[in-house]
Amino acid sequence: MNPPETAPTADRRVEVPAPLLPYALLLAWCWLRDAVLFAQYLALPGALPPWAADALAGLATLALAWGARKFLRPRFAARDLLPAAVMFLPVLLLAVARTPIPDSNYDTLAYHLYAQQFDFSDAGQSFVAAGKNTFLFPLADRMFLPFRAVLGYRAGTVLNVLVLGLIVLQVVQLLRDGLSREGVPPSRWLLAAGAVAAVGTEYALINVGTYLVDLLPVPLMLEALRVALDDGDNPRDVPYLAAVAGFCLALKLTGAVFLAPLAAIFLLRRWRCLRVGNVAAGLVLFCLPAAMYAAFAWRETGNPVFWMFNEVFRSDFFLTINFRDTRWGPRGWLETLAWPVWVLFRPDRFSELVRCSGRLAMLAPLVLAWAASAWALRKNSPPVPRRLGWLLAGTLLSALGWSATTGYCRYAIFPEMLTGVLTVWLAWRLLARRRLRAVAVGLVLILAAQCAAAGYHVFVRNMDWAWREFYSLKHKQFHFARQWRLVGRDRDSGIDAREVGAWINPCASSGYAVLLRPDVPMLGLECANFSPAGRKVFEQRLAALGDAPLYAAVESDSFDDAVRALDRFAFRIVEKRPIGPRFVSPGRRVLLMRLTRDPARTGED
Repeated sequence: MNPPETAPTADRRVEVPAPLLPYALLLAWCWLRDAVLFAQYLALPGALPPWAADALAGLATLALAWGARKFLRPRFAARDLLPAAVMFLPVLLLAVARTPIPDSNYDTLAYHLYAQQFDFSDAGQSFVAAGKNTFLFPLADRMFLPFRAVLGYRAGTVLNVLVLGLIVLQVVQLLRDGLSREGVPPSRWLLAAGAVAAVGTEYALINVGTYLVDLLPVPLMLEALRVALDDGDNPRDVPYLAAVAGFCLALKLTGAVFLAPLAAIFLLRRWRCLRVGNVAAGLVLFCLPAAMYAAFAWRETGNPVFWMFNEVFRSDFFLTINFRDTRWGPRGWLETLAWPVWVLFRPDRFSELVRCSGRLAMLAPLVLAWAASAWALRKNSPPVPRRLGWLLAGTLLSALGWSATTGYCRYAIFPEMLTGVLTVWLAWRLLARRRLRAVAVGLVLILAAQCAAAGYHVFVRNMDWAWREFYSLKHKQFHFARQWRLVGRDRDSGIDAREVGAWINPCASSGYAVLLRPDVPMLGLECANFSPAGRKVFEQRLAALGDAPLYAAVESDSFDDAVRALDRFAFRIVEKRPIGPRFVSPGRRVLLMRLTRDPARTGED
């Protein structure tokens, strides 16, 4: 007797874009490594050798990847890879041009390099080493460390190029899925061109060649968008989306204003997925990624998100205010509502670079085009698919959330990319309607003009966060050929800094100290004078160093600022010598200064 046939079991695994998996493995390794270091900080500081955290995190990552096969199902259309790679060539050429000139961005040297490799256990000897940004969640910066360790300082920035390529592939798949479900067959090459156009805003492109982390949360935001717009009732999507959102916040707290609209869309569209169990698991997975970083900051400063919201948490190491940088963003509620468009007329409050190609301003014609198509085809089947309407709502809410919180260019990358995705998707959809082809062509022309303006800023006007003048063989002061010879050889500084016993960071120069000698304590001066209690902790940490030789390292341009900061704390320079480490351009110099304290002034504030 033959056994009765059984129905095939439904595959309840969560669908995941395959290009996202290498990124996820790197992110998991960095987080697990930090978990090992944090456990050591809490229990037995210094108990493990430096390589142990790397090895343990590697083993845990492999185990996690093996176990995830039961919950995740990778998917990717390999035929999209070649067109996307060809369309991505201009970005690769930009990376080739910028790689040999080292990143000298202010934030990179002020705190990003320190955040890449500090050990939690160092906090007991150091004092707010990289200034007020010392305790910002460091997970995004940690992702650069393996690349810098293997490829060197110049080429270590390649992670931003790889992430930008990943974002292009994610957008290609998002557009392909959306258009295919609507019965609009997309062309591979046009789809790749549309994806690159959607992603290629000027403030995304100028992250190439830098250690800035603004691009790193975007793949997770796009994945959260994909899950929110997806159909189906798989209960596992709830904890998966929560984990994605949690890691996104651990990478960059400002992502909260973009995740909130996506979570709302998910709840409104897919509330049938909710169960008591998966919601509880989701809450745990959402809170877990950032928990240890918040706990570390709270234990060291009294503020889990130091230095923000200090009027609430009242840390002794910062002003008792809820700080907002009033140089940037809208002023008043009318400007807040209009800020995505108004930035075209006030680029001086949008960016230090005072340039804006107007990607967010495209929201105005997009809303008009959506409304016009809805009215023109109101008696037919829905002219704009509901999924596209949800995307429009999410883009508008993300842009308004950004306007209301910061209004600053570096935090606008995600809504700018969403605006591009929305433009390509809506234009492609309307091209299938003869009565609305003129509207579609208008949207394409607006996007093309904006991309041309962005490309002009980046490729012609040399717009660059690292403040490189521009590198060509005609500009001999940059020694372009000599710079290329240093690529891969700048894994270490090439300077003997063994005499350094501790670093004093006078003026946003922790990056130089970390690159010269990272294994000694560092005391920052920026946060030592905000309160008597904070100054007391600084003096205690300084006294605990005993007779350790004190040094500071600053670029020659910052020497006067460093002298003023050191003088406020009664430090004197007893020896100063210029050095030429491999991580700066040939011809530029870093000043290595030996310090001592003036006994007659140590009691001054």
